[in-house]
Amino acid sequence: MFGLTPLRRNFDAAVRDLRSPKPAVRASAAHDLGLVGDEDPRRAAAAVAPLVDDTHADVRGAALSALGILRARQHVERIASRVDDGDSTVRQLAVVALAEVGGERALQALRGAATSPYADVRYQGLLGVLSLDAREGFRLALDALGSDDPWIASEAAEQLGRLFARDPDERTPSPLGEDDRARALVALRGRTDEAAPRVAVAAAMALLRAGDDEAAPRVCAFVTATATVDGADRQDLAVDAMELLGAVTGEHHEAARRALTAVAWRVIPTPERAAARAALARVGDARAAEEIVGQLRSLLPGRREAAVRLARLARLKEAEGALLSLLDDGGVDAAIVIDALGAVGGERARQALGQIARTHERSDLRDAARESLARIDERTP
Repeated sequence: MFGLTPLRRNFDAAVRDLRSPKPAVRASAAHDLGLVGDEDPRRAAAAVAPLVDDTHADVRGAALSALGILRARQHVERIASRVDDGDSTVRQLAVVALAEVGGERALQALRGAATSPYADVRYQGLLGVLSLDAREGFRLALDALGSDDPWIASEAAEQLGRLFARDPDERTPSPLGEDDRARALVALRGRTDEAAPRVAVAAAMALLRAGDDEAAPRVCAFVTATATVDGADRQDLAVDAMELLGAVTGEHHEAARRALTAVAWRVIPTPERAAARAALARVGDARAAEEIVGQLRSLLPGRREAAVRLARLARLKEAEGALLSLLDDGGVDAAIVIDALGAVGGERARQALGQIARTHERSDLRDAARESLARIDERTP
């Protein structure tokens, strides 16, 4: 009744199938070569590069993605030639590939993308420049914050917030300083009363992320639905907003807590409800903390995994013991638990992570444990 998922091609098979007369086969071969091409990245890139000019958009897109993954800097001109492609997806994949390839020529092409007549290219160009040069990306984001396109202005706001995020886990590494932060905050405050609801909410969320809690009332209104935002991603925005409200302090702390409480104890389970509970637990709400710890001990693996993610968001110290018990055989991916332990960060967690980092048979888990230990050390006085 159901077919098996096709196995990924090996290197030679992927190169062979790039010449298939069937567009779907060429596209999937390009995709596979991006994954296995690290055996010989220059040969892989040379084989897939001609497909950037294929007559089928899916094939062009797959070839561009592969060149990005392969870091094929020698083909940057060919990648850049597709920034003005007639297909929106292909245009965006070309910009993303330029950012992945990197280098001065790619950065030059991304500068052009950031001023493209195509809004989708300008959007991706902003992100691409930010990924290669934070200072130049900062200047672009300040300009893009005033864009008439609400999606571009909103993304610029989010990126400005991340450049100066108070939470080190969310902060984009950059050489920017306090003067730059002050400029960003002034620009963001100027957009919180924007007529476009998406831009106003995005600017307020960016301010919260950067540690300016004066924006809390606007975000509270959004999560309790008295301020609306259109778009299929509204739920994702709301979840992000809940997490930000969990870090609010000072005079707006109680308002943030009331907004979170209004969502956290709704009857119908939703991602917003879960995020609100995590945020409440982070600010010391005993009921929310008990709910998450109880869910960590659920008989259902799916509920336990969801609770691990919530414990991480909440930085929930009370969850340390339950998380450690899941490391043995809790039916939850150990990498997720290790990541959560890095956020919880107690002494028992430190000891367990140290053991994993030194002796675990899986190198990926050893690496994950080292990253979690580094996060604990960063927060330890």
